[in-house]
Amino acid sequence: MNIKTAKLIKISEFLSSIGLQPTKIQGSQYWYSSPTREDKSASLKVNQEANSWYDFGDGKGGNILDLVMKLYNTDLSGALRQLDQVKLLNTFSFPQPEIRTDENANRKDEIKKVKEFGFNNSITSYVLSRGINKELAEIYLKEIYITTKHGNKLFGVGFETPAGYEFSTKFSDNKNTYKRCFGSKHYTAFTSPGKSIMIFEGFWDYLSALVHFKQTYFDSSVIVLNSTSLKEKALTYIRSKGITTASLFLDNDTTGRETTEYYLKELPDSNDFSNIYEGFKDFNEYLVYQQMHGYMNKPG
Repeated sequence: MNIKTAKLIKISEFLSSIGLQPTKIQGSQYWYSSPTREDKSASLKVNQEANSWYDFGDGKGGNILDLVMKLYNTDLSGALRQLDQVKLLNTFSFPQPEIRTDENANRKDEIKKVKEFGFNNSITSYVLSRGINKELAEIYLKEIYITTKHGNKLFGVGFETPAGYEFSTKFSDNKNTYKRCFGSKHYTAFTSPGKSIMIFEGFWDYLSALVHFKQTYFDSSVIVLNSTSLKEKALTYIRSKGITTASLFLDNDTTGRETTEYYLKELPDSNDFSNIYEGFKDFNEYLVYQQMHGYMNKPG
């Protein structure tokens, strides 16, 4: 990377890529806590329009190269190598929860691009962290790139529904996830011959079951509710297919238990399989725990 190209990189994008998000936004002024010391209040100001920065803590400022040299205690050549490694011109970053400003009040999150799974290493890492292998992800997931109502660029995975996508990503703190629906809420159905169906609450649980049972698809029909509020509509669909029995893999929280009881009542020949992940909120939480501890329970 040369100096001219490096200066095209937005400082805010670079800071986001290394896990730093603004604590305050005032128009084009983004305020950050200094990454080089403990700040009681944000002292690093980034001017979005000028693409410049100033640290009120030590009275220094400049362009993106000056900032990288300061943060990494390196020279100009080292700063260029560092920027080349993060590849900001070709990727996005996982942002922290966004800060609402009045000027963005009427905007909406918008999908900018949908790609096949496997192009973005950060997305792949996120999916692997949820216990899902690449082979399944390539079949069932898409890479979704969006611009949020706050103007931030964000990417994650999308699970297609008849009315849009269920979207999921992780913030840069690696602790919190961001989920939303693009389009209208709708269940996702995979139909197979027969009188039985497997019911899952969310797509991570469905994919977790495939990993757990070492399958790429199930012989029976499957419904992923994508929201327990759709349980009645899903039941209408199930009955329209002449299906009379269900295998239930719903969450172990209050809403999940209520949904399980609903289907056990409406489809009396059904079975509850949430005992597989007893002690965990859902199938995916169980799967991640099993993989983190280096073992997998055998099916059944």
